[in-house]
Amino acid sequence: MAFKVLQLRRDSAANWTSNNPTLSAGEIGVEIDTGKFKIGTGAAAWAALGYAAVLPANFTEDIQDIVGAMATDTASIDFTYNDPAGTLEAAVLPAGVDHDSLNNFVADEHIAHSGVSIATAANSGLQGGGNITTTRNLSVKITAAQGDVGLSLEADGLKASITSLDCGASV
Repeated sequence: MAFKVLQLRRDSAANWTSNNPTLSAGEIGVEIDTGKFKIGTGAAAWAALGYAAVLPANFTEDIQDIVGAMATDTASIDFTYNDPAGTLEAAVLPAGVDHDSLNNFVADEHIAHSGVSIATAANSGLQGGGNITTTRNLSVKITAAQGDVGLSLEADGLKASITSLDCGASV
């Protein structure tokens, strides 16, 4: 199979402008110093022809706008499209993420819940406990005698105060 050489009409931008030729219909004229080209109509002179566009002049902006429009917020991701800067940011919203539904989730991967126990000391007034594979409750049993005052309890940052106790007995 023989190869054919396709040769385009070419010259510098200054020469095209000064000569102002009329290109044949479909003939391509290339400015060798700018890389721009025009396609002839058979009637219009060089200066009257517009440059051919491989891509629209605002191609990048059009693509950015399309991507920005496609980015739709969800319960777990908030998108922010900044058109002047041409940036798209995505923020993960923790409240919208179900940890157990994430890809590659493995129960007890980070902590072996069955190996962590809540125990109560003897005679401490606490009852309950067990491992933390499920919700556990602790109850506090306080015994006080008549006339005891000023009892204060603290646990996990919660505080309660009792300034007087009435045990129901009379003296």
